[in-house]
This record gives sequence, structure tokens and C-alpha cells, in this order.
Amino acid sequence: MDVPSDEPRSPEETERRYQELRQVARALMAGEHTAHMLEPTSLMHEAWLRLGLSDGEMGQLDNSAALRLAARTMRHVLVDHARSRGRIKRGGGAGRVELDTALAW
Repeated sequence: MDVPSDEPRSPEETERRYQELRQVARALMAGEHTAHMLEPTSLMHEAWLRLGLSDGEMGQLDNSAALRLAARTMRHVLVDHARSRGRIKRGGGAGRVELDTALAW
């Protein structure tokens, strides 16, 4: 188990964590549609951007906490992606039409 520290991570540790995050992304993508537009690496990078953490800030978390946080963020990315696709599929770009209550009766 990693111990949080203020020390910058070595390149080997950074590479190990990167590979672990890619494994998490691959596992999450395994349950998705085969024609999904996101790939595991882009999912991981999108989650990293949403977290808004630098490598040093991520280093403050122990490894299991960092992986849990990243996995949850990746799931949010997938849900948001599915919602936006569903919105487009169901005419999300169409303009709103106000219904007149007098016409309803």
C-alpha cells in the first residue's frame, strides 16, 4: 500500500499508476457497447481532466483511494457520455414548443 507523501513520484511509480488507471478504464469499457466512441485511454484522460489534480496532488492519496476516485470519475464520464448520446438520439437539439392550455381542451 502506498503511503501518501509530499515527495514527487518517481517515473517508475508514475508509470505503474498510469498502467493501473488504464486497467481500470479497460475493465469499465469491457461492459460498454462494442461501438463505443470512447477508448480506455481517452476515458482515463477525460477522468483525469475532470478530477483537476496534478500528479503531485494525486500523490497525496494512497494508491487504493486514488484508484477508487479515478474509477468513480470514469463511471461519471461514461454516464455523461450515454446521456448526451440519448439526448441527441431523442431530438435534444430541437426547439421547445409552448403548448397553449386553451388548445389542450
